[in-house]
Amino acid sequence: MNLFKRKKQREIYSPAQGEVIDASQINDPVFSNDILGKGFGVIPTQGTIFSPVNGEVVNAFESGHAYTILSEDGLEILIHIGIDTIELDGEGFIAKVRKGDKIKKREIIATVDLELLKKKGYDPTIAVIITNPDILSKIEVNKGKVIACEVALTYTI
Repeated sequence: MNLFKRKKQREIYSPAQGEVIDASQINDPVFSNDILGKGFGVIPTQGTIFSPVNGEVVNAFESGHAYTILSEDGLEILIHIGIDTIELDGEGFIAKVRKGDKIKKREIIATVDLELLKKKGYDPTIAVIITNPDILSKIEVNKGKVIACEVALTYTI
């Protein structure tokens, strides 16, 4: 019996091209104060949203603004596109996945009209939140400019 299991560093990818920021910088206290969990934000420059992990879609809002993915290693990851965008009732969003879909990282989960969000006064920042962070021993956000599907967060279970 091996008492010293080797911990493996794993990755969550940016769901969009833009700038990765620490969750504390997201302009919503639910995300910035870690109320729902730990993670990061992306200030997007393009409106194609990709899955940050391999897993299953366990929740997909009808409005297309938010998704929860259960990763292959048991993380529950919320992808929330924009701040207060539920108020748009789906305007500007096109969902590409539904609850129950199996997905791979880099697969498109949605598209969003960023210009529409900005024109209507909504912050387009995408929150990527691990809602069950208690299973993790380490989280590190890789802040800065990214292209879609680059590593944005590393973690150890």
